[in-house]
Amino acid sequence: MRGFSLVELLVSMALMVTIGATLLRLMTSASVIARAQPAAADVQQRARAALVALGRDLARAGAGLDGGPLSGTLAQYVPAIGPSPEGGIAIWYVSSRDAQGELPSGAGGGTTEVVIRSTACPVAQSACAFSPSTNVLLFDAAGCSAIARVDHVTDMTLQLRTPIAACAIRPGGAAAQVEARTFYVDPIAHQLIRRDEATGIDLPLLDGVDSMRAEYFDAVSEGAPAIDPVLDARNVRRVRVTLRLIPSDTRAGVPSFVFALDVAPPNLSLR
Repeated sequence: MRGFSLVELLVSMALMVTIGATLLRLMTSASVIARAQPAAADVQQRARAALVALGRDLARAGAGLDGGPLSGTLAQYVPAIGPSPEGGIAIWYVSSRDAQGELPSGAGGGTTEVVIRSTACPVAQSACAFSPSTNVLLFDAAGCSAIARVDHVTDMTLQLRTPIAACAIRPGGAAAQVEARTFYVDPIAHQLIRRDEATGIDLPLLDGVDSMRAEYFDAVSEGAPAIDPVLDARNVRRVRVTLRLIPSDTRAGVPSFVFALDVAPPNLSLR
């Protein structure tokens, strides 16, 4: 039997090395793809969740009273949308068509009880549309406002969990059930957080959020320059929120995902 020559052995070894390297590259590529696809799908799913959470509240920003002398967009009386100290965005809107009413006696600073007159309820039960453990906004035409948590409801009054610490609401002011929420990013935990402004409770909504940026505009049309929402709070008509999401598996090679949510809340244009 003839043995292999040195040349044949070298050629065989070269072929084996080439085939082995090719198989190794295929296995490595398959492993990367196996990690990358779920990681990319996870980032996109989290982006959709952020769009739903933010988009729902942004679309309702500034919703105000349906009737009475203080009807119309809430932005006439309080900043309905604007920056938060953490660099996030605060959103306010009236959340119930029935839980609205007038404050015939006003609401002095330090009080924990307010009398309500609502057309949605019988005269003897004028606070019937309000419920405990909801947020109520008290405000008047002069710009005085306060938000509180409703602790108890009687026939004609709301018992507040904490005293009104701000200015005194004038007689003829209004009360309405509201949602007052702030969305911001915790830079250490990389989480999107939602805070209830009446209770101060923070609720983590989404992991893997690296940053958040909000821009404010005084025009619905594209191309308008951004404005300072602190100096020009009541003229905000449109907001653009940009989020950067990071993949949960950093070995997957999936880049950060950046997307923007550009919304012109219809209630902010009702002046």
